[in-house]
Amino acid sequence: MFLALREIRHSASRFILITTVIFLVSYLVYFLTGLAYGLASSYTEAIRNWQAHSLIVSKTSNYNLVGSRITNAQVEAVTNEVSDALPVLVTTVVVTLPNPSTDTTDSEATAEKKDTRKNAFVFGIDFDTKLAPPLVEGELPANKFEMVADIDFKKRGLKIGDVLELPNPQDNAEVAASWKITGFTKAKFTATPTFFIPATEFKEELLFIENPQTAQADLFAANALIVFAEPDAKLASVLTEAELERVTPDEFIDNLPGYRAQILTFGMMIGSLIGITALVLSIFIYVLTVQKRQIFGIMKAQGISTAYIIRGGAIQTFTLSVVGVSLGFGAVILTSLLIGNNIPFKIEPTLYAAVTAGFIFFTVLGGLIPTRMISRIDPIEAIN
Repeated sequence: MFLALREIRHSASRFILITTVIFLVSYLVYFLTGLAYGLASSYTEAIRNWQAHSLIVSKTSNYNLVGSRITNAQVEAVTNEVSDALPVLVTTVVVTLPNPSTDTTDSEATAEKKDTRKNAFVFGIDFDTKLAPPLVEGELPANKFEMVADIDFKKRGLKIGDVLELPNPQDNAEVAASWKITGFTKAKFTATPTFFIPATEFKEELLFIENPQTAQADLFAANALIVFAEPDAKLASVLTEAELERVTPDEFIDNLPGYRAQILTFGMMIGSLIGITALVLSIFIYVLTVQKRQIFGIMKAQGISTAYIIRGGAIQTFTLSVVGVSLGFGAVILTSLLIGNNIPFKIEPTLYAAVTAGFIFFTVLGGLIPTRMISRIDPIEAIN
């Protein structure tokens, strides 16, 4: 270790260059990791927040939440076996946002002046259950025609107490009801802004069901049933008879359009960057090793073992990696503070720890590539 650190101090300019390369690539890796996790969270946060054991959807839906249709009879068949199954209703709407004030300096709000229509999901849930979204501001609805909105709408100039019209899925503006925002949540579904309203009012105002509490067997009741406890084996036969299927949250999320492709793309990019860094570092170390052949030859002639020299090089590479990665991590923390909520960026400690460990491991591994050349140096030949 003494030899490794002494050499870093003696040839500081060389090692600063290597550290700079590690810093820049690690910063890019951390930034892409945060961006990938942020995008993935925006796809799945509404589902993950439920912390459910599984979801039950219709067999013909192909895991499409909006396309799933579950009737009263099917709900009854499931709830007879699983008492904690909770219904969820989902639809898509196009809402018209009010134009932001002319004195705003927000770039997103300025862009919104040209286009005030926004695609959104509407979830119909019971706010007295585990399905209630976690709030970042405000409170859950307590009266009729109140709702929780995604925080994305706050960035566009809306605030608690504002009123929006939610048209029915057929976009019949003549019967669109006005809804008051009582709170904001970070929960999104498929990276699309989301509203949460009471299930009963969902049926009355968006589906035009005159009596939502009716027990008519073939009446539409839910898009999905959320199960929190592990069901017994008997449920499988009940689902088969009812033409329903049960999937875990992970299976459901993997089948969301674009989700898997997005994760694979970012994973490939991050893995490639780590591999490139290890390769670049190994080239740097190889060049430095060639330049120090005579020094290594003299060290071997003095009786210093090859293992000691290699160990010193590994400590050197590890030190440079830790310094470069630490600088990259600090820079990405600063970046996350500067960008705020303008892009879906999120730091997840466990994921970052795994990326950091992988980055340092493969970087040190790349630095050990010249080991074979060091072991084959002949002291007499190197000195001559």
